[in-house]
Order: sequence, then C-alpha cells, then structure tokens
Amino acid sequence: MPRYTRKHKRGGARGEHLRFIYTTNPRRVGWTEVIYPLAQFFLRIPSQIPWADYEYVGPTTVDVDVLDANSNTNNNASSWSTPTTLRENRSNSGNNNAGNNNAGNNNAGNNQGLGNTAVITVQPENAANAYAAMFNYKELSVRARCHRVPYELFGGSVCELYDRQVQQSAFNFVKLHDTTDPTGDMDILMNPLNIQLTHPEEIEPAERNSVKSVAVRNRLTEELSPVYDHFTRWIIGHITRLLRPIARQVEGPDFFQKQQAGNAELLDADILEHVGNFLVTRAVTRNMLKIQCGLGVNTLDGPIGDHVFELIIGLGDLAIDDSTHRTYPPEMASTYSMPVVFGPNRFNLFVQDPVTLLNGQAKGFVDRIALRNSAEYKHKLYNHYGRILFCIQLLIWAHVQAIGPTFYRRDFFPYLNEILDTGLLDLVPSPCYEPCKKNMIEQVYLMALRL
Repeated sequence: MPRYTRKHKRGGARGEHLRFIYTTNPRRVGWTEVIYPLAQFFLRIPSQIPWADYEYVGPTTVDVDVLDANSNTNNNASSWSTPTTLRENRSNSGNNNAGNNNAGNNNAGNNQGLGNTAVITVQPENAANAYAAMFNYKELSVRARCHRVPYELFGGSVCELYDRQVQQSAFNFVKLHDTTDPTGDMDILMNPLNIQLTHPEEIEPAERNSVKSVAVRNRLTEELSPVYDHFTRWIIGHITRLLRPIARQVEGPDFFQKQQAGNAELLDADILEHVGNFLVTRAVTRNMLKIQCGLGVNTLDGPIGDHVFELIIGLGDLAIDDSTHRTYPPEMASTYSMPVVFGPNRFNLFVQDPVTLLNGQAKGFVDRIALRNSAEYKHKLYNHYGRILFCIQLLIWAHVQAIGPTFYRRDFFPYLNEILDTGLLDLVPSPCYEPCKKNMIEQVYLMALRL
C-alpha cells in the first residue's frame, strides 16, 4: 500500500510533514501532523506534577464487604424486588463493573452464568440509594498519598520515546516509523493511591479483614468517593496550570475547543475546564476513571477533535490490610524511569519496560483482530502489528542496555504466543508493509529468545 501523501490547499493548520503507512483518513493524518510537534510539551506534564506532595486527610468511602456465607451475596440486597435491575460482580475485585441499569438490556432476575453476582431490583425513585444498599459502605477517616511510582506511560507514545533513545545510541535498529504510523496522543495509567485508616477503631474487629477502599461509591450516579474526587481535582488543577503556557501554541482560527466537535465522550464528563483551546475533562466510564485533555484542529481536510493525552485510573477496589490498616497498590515493577531530552529540556518519565510494552501491543492486536476489514479503523490493528516487530527488536537493545529483564523466556509473552500459535496473523489481509510479515516476526522473536 502506498504511503498517504498530504494534500496541500488553502486554509487549515499545517503541521510537521509525516509519513503514514496505514492511516488513510485525511483529517486524522492532519490532526496528528499538527499535534506531533507539540508532544514535547505534553510529555513534560507528568514529570512536572508534584506527586510526592499530594496528601488527603479526611473521610472517604470504604466497603466492608459483609457477605452471606450461604448465598455469597450481600445481606442488605435481599429486600429489594422491583423493576430496575442492578448487577455487581463480587468475584473479581480488580474489575468492578457495577452499575448497569439499562432496563432495555437487562433480564431481571436472570442470574445464570453470572458467578458470584448479586441481582437486585429497585423502583426508579430509589435508584440513587440502590447501589449503597447492596454493600455495607461506611465513611471512615483516612490519609492518602501517591505511590512511589505514581503513573506509567503505556502504548504508542512509549514506542516513540524508545525509538528516540535507540536512534540516539547509534544502535543498528529498524526505525519505528518504518513499520508504524506516528502517534499523536499520550496515555498514562495511574497507580492507585496508598490509603491508610487513621482511626481503625471506627470499624468492628470482625469487619477488619474485609475492608476495601472504593474509588466510586455510587455507580448509578457516578459519584466518586471523597478521596478520589479530591485526588482527581488536584490533578486537574495542576494540568490546567501547566497547560497555560502551552495554550499559546494552539491559538488562532486553526484550532478550536474539542467540545465544539460534539464528541460523545463529553456527555459523561462531570468536570470541564477550559484553558484556551484545550478542554480538560473528568469522566467515569464502565470500568475506569479518565482525565482527558482534548483539542480541536481545523485540518486542511476539515475539523477534527480528539484528546492529546489522558490519565486512566482503574476502578477496582483495594483491600486494606488488617495489621497495617493501609492499602498496598500493585507495584509497577515493570516501570522504567526513562531520561528524556528535548533540546535544553531534560526530565524523566515512568514508562513501560520493553517486555511489558510488547505484551501490551500483542494484546492490542488480539483484541482488535475484528477491525481487520474495517476501512476506517484497521490502521489501529496494523499499527499494533508494526509495533510488535519494533518491540521484539527493542528487546535486543534492552538486553544490551540492561533495561528490564536481562533474559527472556517464551512464557514471558503470552499474547505474542497466542498470535503465533493460533494463526491470527493469517486472518489479516496481506500486510501493509514488508517488515510486518509473519516469518520476520517469528525470526526476530526467536533471536530475542536466544539472548
């Protein structure tokens, strides 16, 4: 497939001229070309937020999680039996997907195949209190601080950063943009807060083994717990402060606020902060809390709005240890503190190590295999394809640099094994670019395993 070539005509923002292998939507190409040179400003934002200074002291919501030993459902849920159905999966605390109250999609009372699921029904006028009725929620006094590693960059932007490092080291290496399209946005996964009970005597001794911190205390109203409401507002305050000098870079008729694009994501937002043409939002989705910074660009081919970066907080509950009275967020052991240099600006960013990055791209390929015949979105699948090849070769460079694991086993890469062992590559139409052929992926993969 030939590379997409920009059309040049009067009007619209002109950015850096980039090569695109798979993306054919001219507005998407134009948006990325305009945003790409600004990446150095956005990348500095996570490093400039004073994470170590954050502290919350006050009440917040916890789930004492008192379950009936016979039914595995909460005792408080048994008295509800009316039209609206709510379901809460209690068997996996790491993926809390409660709050589905769409009566048109639910079959009230049918809980077959739901595992440890509480199914209750409530009258619409009682919906605001229904979620709390399913649990033994309490307000307890806590102190919250950020984790030692507060965040981790992941995805395509991390590939871009590694590519810069590799090219600067003069390593004999394929260039990222020989196999993938440029990335115009930045994704950041936040580590959960460290939360400690300051007055553990507020709960009964029999309940102390089952206390969990809660990020969203009502999934029907999408009301955050006090600690995460405070934490996200604190983050937004710093983001808006750091965006003000950058906003001067995106002034004029070539830019607009993303809100004007009518993006559906904005319907879920409960906070909208304007900084020039930037729009910072907070929204609770099905299983995560997102803080996004959006921007609209009037490209040569028409207007388009999207986020330039987003912070993601998972909504899984965390157990509070009975002996220390604090949570232990999962350690981001795969995180690499990467030195980044843009001209005179030097800073460090927490990013995925090469093994984790490869697993993420392989998982993305598996999850998006259904896009292979979509003219609009198949570029997402092909870009995962190209990044897999880049990341496999990145393992060789990382081995020399002693970044991440210094040896590799096949069981390190479950999603890559699934791709190769199940023939998923054979489902993809002829690859868009020669280096992405299956045999080359296998050869480089085996070479990395021999290190």
